[in-house]
Amino acid sequence: MLSSVEAKSDTSNQTTYFRCIAGCSAQHSIFDVIYTCPSCGNLLEVYHDREPLKKRTAQQWQHLFDSRANTSSWPYGSGVWGMREWVIPTLDDDNVVSMFEGNSNLFWADRLGKQLGVPDLWIKLCGNSHTGSFKDLGMTVLVSVVKQMMAQGSPVKAVACASTGDTSAALAAYAAYAGHSGHYLFACR
Repeated sequence: MLSSVEAKSDTSNQTTYFRCIAGCSAQHSIFDVIYTCPSCGNLLEVYHDREPLKKRTAQQWQHLFDSRANTSSWPYGSGVWGMREWVIPTLDDDNVVSMFEGNSNLFWADRLGKQLGVPDLWIKLCGNSHTGSFKDLGMTVLVSVVKQMMAQGSPVKAVACASTGDTSAALAAYAAYAGHSGHYLFACR
């Protein structure tokens, strides 16, 4: 068993992790409470190791994703978690916070398509969601990661956001759905 210090930065089993945008070689777990690179102070980005994804062909991925789309199979019926392997494959099922977001309808834009010279134009309306915002698609991931961090003993007690509305609405909805609304702080602007 790893000590808490060793476990904090262990990314050996993770294909999704933080890395420095300036090119530092350090990797940090997405379950760490970290905002900037400890070595140089630059921003961090979420990095996805694509090598494990090459184990399936494009056709196999398409078949897998199609088999999950619009189902009630937990958590794969979600438009986000239906592609779990490309999001955060190491997240425990028990920590996924999803309201089956995504998979919203495509709307045929015949008149606009004719104006643009695109004969078969379809538009995705991502605001047609639980909170009326496309931010639901990212918030399911954020709140799920925070839930896993809390389950792993992280000292995180709250999450906050500065928002003109969409982000805070999505955060409030997903935190409440997670059943931890008493543990979350919402800062709206």
